[in-house]
Amino acid sequence: MEQMGPKIRDWLRAMNGADARRIVLRNLAFDIVNQRVDRSILRAFFEYIEEYWPLTKPRPSAEVMVKRFARTEPPRRVCCGVPRPQDVAYCSRVMDARALFHFHIWPESAGTTIEYEVSTDEIERITLFGVGPAARGELRSELPMAWVTQTDEVTKLREEYGAIKNSDDAFATMLRDALGLYHLIRNEELVEVVYPENRTQGFRLAPPTFLEGLDLVFQSADGGGGWGRTLPLAGDVSLPEAVHEPIPFGGTFTVRMVGRPYATRVNFDWGIVAGTADLLPELERLIDDILERDE
Repeated sequence: MEQMGPKIRDWLRAMNGADARRIVLRNLAFDIVNQRVDRSILRAFFEYIEEYWPLTKPRPSAEVMVKRFARTEPPRRVCCGVPRPQDVAYCSRVMDARALFHFHIWPESAGTTIEYEVSTDEIERITLFGVGPAARGELRSELPMAWVTQTDEVTKLREEYGAIKNSDDAFATMLRDALGLYHLIRNEELVEVVYPENRTQGFRLAPPTFLEGLDLVFQSADGGGGWGRTLPLAGDVSLPEAVHEPIPFGGTFTVRMVGRPYATRVNFDWGIVAGTADLLPELERLIDDILERDE
C-alpha cells in the first residue's frame, strides 16, 4: 500500500463525527508522533481498516474497528506501547469487589454470571487473612490485559484521607475519579488489589495507547518514566497508569479496602478533551508517511 486508501479516509471522517470518537483520533495522533506504538503495528492497523471498513451502510460504528483489531491475535496487539515503564516495587489494580470475588475468590462462581453483592465482612476478612488457597484466574479485562497504577501513589492519597487500613467513601469517590473509572460510577464496594513485590517483572508492561483506551475515559499521555497518566472524571488529581499482559492471581496478592463511592452523576465533558482543532490533515499526513516509508 503506497498511500492512504479511500476506506481509511472514510473511516477517519466517521471517527471525526463525535467527541468521544475524536478522543480516539487524538490519542492515535499522540501515539504516532511520540512513537508510542511500533510502526509495524500501526501499519497493520491501517491495512486492517483498508481491508475491512465498509464504504456503504449498514456498517459497524467506526470505533468498533479499533476493538476488533486489538482483539485479533496473533500477534499480540495490546500491551505493545513503548518504552516500557520504569519498574516499581508495587503496583495496584482498583476494581469492584464483586468482580474480584466472582472471578478470583469464590470457587463456586466459576463460569457463572455476576449476581451477588460482597459484604463488607467478606472484604475485611481477605484484607486481614489473605485471599486464600482458592484464589484463581488471571488479572485481565475483556482484552488480554489489565490496568495498574503505582501503589505508593495510592498510599499517599490514603494518608490524606486517613484511609490506610479502613474503607472510606470519600476516599473511594476521589480514587475512582482520579483513575477515570467511568464504568464504576454505581454505589458499590471497591477494593485495591496490591501485587506482590516486583510481580510485573518478566511480564509485558506498557504505557496504554489508543488500542487499549477505547470505551474508557482515557487520554494518551506522558506521565514520566514511560508511564501514562490517568484522565480524571472530576477534580485535578491524576495517577500514573500502565497496562500489562494477563498475570496469574494467587495467594501472594493482598487486598486493601477502598470503600463505596458516592453514586453521583459524573458529567464528564468529552468535548473538552477532544478539543476543536481539525485533526484530520495532520493524521492523514502521518498515516501517509507510515504507509509510504514502510513500503
